[in-house]
Amino acid sequence: MGISRHSIEEVKRRAPIVDVVSAHVTLKRRGKSFVGLSPFSNEKTPSFYVHPDGNYYYCFSTSQGGDVIRFIREVENLPFTEAVESLANRFNIELQYEEGGPTREERSLRKQLIEIHEHACEFYHDCFRENSEPGRAMREYWTQQRGFPEDLAREYKIGYAPQSGSALQERLAGKQFSMDALCKCGLFYARGDEHSPRALRSRFRGRLMIPIRDTQGQVVAFTARQTDYTPSDDPAAQAKYINSPETDLFHKSELLFNLDRARSAVGDDAPFILVEGQLDAIRCWSVGLGSAIAFQGSAITEAQIRLLKRYHNRLLCLFDGDAAGAKAGMAAIPLALQAGMGVEIIALPTGIDPDTLLRNRGADGFFQLKSRRKTAARFLMECLLPHPSPSPQEKQEAFWKLFPILQNCESAIVRDSMLEEAIALADAPRAAVREDFQRFLKRGAPMARNRPIPTPDAEKSRPQGLTTAESHLLFFFLHHEWSVDEVAKVIDIEWINHSTTEGELLGRIMAERQEGNWDGIECIETVLESDEERNCVYAILAHELPFENPVQEINKCLERIFRNYIARRLGEVDERLRRLPADAQDRRALRVERAALNRQRLATKPPQLLRETVP
Repeated sequence: MGISRHSIEEVKRRAPIVDVVSAHVTLKRRGKSFVGLSPFSNEKTPSFYVHPDGNYYYCFSTSQGGDVIRFIREVENLPFTEAVESLANRFNIELQYEEGGPTREERSLRKQLIEIHEHACEFYHDCFRENSEPGRAMREYWTQQRGFPEDLAREYKIGYAPQSGSALQERLAGKQFSMDALCKCGLFYARGDEHSPRALRSRFRGRLMIPIRDTQGQVVAFTARQTDYTPSDDPAAQAKYINSPETDLFHKSELLFNLDRARSAVGDDAPFILVEGQLDAIRCWSVGLGSAIAFQGSAITEAQIRLLKRYHNRLLCLFDGDAAGAKAGMAAIPLALQAGMGVEIIALPTGIDPDTLLRNRGADGFFQLKSRRKTAARFLMECLLPHPSPSPQEKQEAFWKLFPILQNCESAIVRDSMLEEAIALADAPRAAVREDFQRFLKRGAPMARNRPIPTPDAEKSRPQGLTTAESHLLFFFLHHEWSVDEVAKVIDIEWINHSTTEGELLGRIMAERQEGNWDGIECIETVLESDEERNCVYAILAHELPFENPVQEINKCLERIFRNYIARRLGEVDERLRRLPADAQDRRALRVERAALNRQRLATKPPQLLRETVP
């Protein structure tokens, strides 16, 4: 696989980010931090902050942040391994490698991790096929509810993780895997004595299992879907999908689902088809659209685009016609253009997703949508100018947001063609727009406009300040590490609103902590599943808000989280009551549930930290 995780952590710790950034940005000290002009955008007022205490950076103009390795990758356009090696050479850090490296033990570890995943894949698939109540239910879900043939489950080795927390560990017993490999494979939580196999508990329980393979077809991770058999004591029981954590085998931002198959199916008339979900990609494959792939996480990344470019230079995005689909398209287009890939978008009609379309109409349904295929310029302009009769000011704002994308486009021909198409679509004066573009290239966009393109889901995609109870509590977790343990004693994960990026992260941290798998804030990268979450964390780290009484503020957050949870539950009950006919039998049960929630709201004291337990 490459460089060992221990060596990667050494580079993050020992390569001083101020020294690294100073080679690319002129920095000036501002309090405990350093500030300079962003290397990622054209700006006149410094908004790029470097924090030496945490060895990280955050760029307010692009809403991106990260550690020293990510900075080198972004500014020098290097793959992950080359970025780590570059830093190690500069600061005289000796690297160790998992494969082809200096020790047999390290090479052996990677081999064990691959074998563990292959055994786990077979085990889950056996559980899916067995003649038990859960096995039959999983096959019925696969064939009846999802409409997939059973032989497709065999082809992809779809599985079922049993409810027992020790079943997989028992299957692996006697295979002579080391405890080190079992603890690092990402399939288990380790409790108590880490050197005892009996301390291991399965991470996935009562879930449909979808294997994730690398480009060589080796199973390196899993996506697990919630089912009726997911136990209520699962820390992530409320999450519809959960993924394997980052391991030595699995880096979510550098791998695409189904690429091991799709890379052989692309050609002149078959570009990569990018869909949002793994089951969407499987559906595409089942109807003969073999070049379909899906990203891991909430959006495609630069590393994934570079990986695609190795095999083909065209990308067709097939996304839902909703806010999430628009967000995914606007994230994919700039990356594809910067990498020199041709990109087009098919936005499905509202209420229809790729799975539903292809299940009902097969590949013909896809080919009939060619008339809805949009160029990158048309898609962007429709997002930036959603109203049919925009004002001159709105057109100006839209072009100032389009210019940074065109500036980073690899091909001058594509850049010029896109600009001409955008001018025509907006019915804007050609000479004026081109004059503005030349001014942008020379001087950069005005600071008021120098922001990332807003998406329909912008409130979730990047923090606009600490606006929710979850974001405030996440702030305390990141700045006051003792608060994680204290909050874990009093909070119920079910109370957390998982619909925001901050809430999703908060719930994941709490789940890891309650399972005894939390190694502290310095290991926050291990729980992050996307660049969106990474940017969110570094944005909150960049906030420097002094609180005279953190305990008091945390208690306020806990109370708001609890009150908001009750309000959400009441809203859900009221909505279900509204949808039911007046004579429905379920109305009485819902009224009883509503009364119980109101009693809980009035009588239950919100959770509070005990002052004497806090340092």
